Amino acid sequence: MKKIITLLLIAFLSTNCSGNDDDTTQNPVVGTWKLMKTDKVVFTGTTGIVSTDHSSQNIIYKFDSKANLTITNGADVKTSKYEYKFDYLSGSNTPGETKQNMVVIDGSKYLYSLVDGQMKLDESYVDGQTLYLKKQ
Repeated sequence: MKKIITLLLIAFLSTNCSGNDDDTTQNPVVGTWKLMKTDKVVFTGTTGIVSTDHSSQNIIYKFDSKANLTITNGADVKTSKYEYKFDYLSGSNTPGETKQNMVVIDGSKYLYSLVDGQMKLDESYVDGQTLYLKKQ
């Protein structure tokens, strides 16, 4: 009887751990993305959104499975840490708040969505910019 329980315990622990080994299936941002455009809310006389088209430029965001982000713009290369997660914007369960998909880059929280095949990283909730990236 002890052998059966031991075998069942080993089988249970083996199957429980095997599902967490591949982060790329759980992290949809992993890969190489080209920046297509940015939107920014501006407050000059009247409030509006300024869009900048980056599609003719070669600005590349490379998210790897080890939480490293490399942004390349010609010879200019910037590296950062990032995290893809499903969490509250406030960081805790505030009444009325729901969890959302987000990408945190160097402490800045961007709401994540996939729209028409483009990744949208939105920081407009704090008057930040919105990035639109296309998978390469």
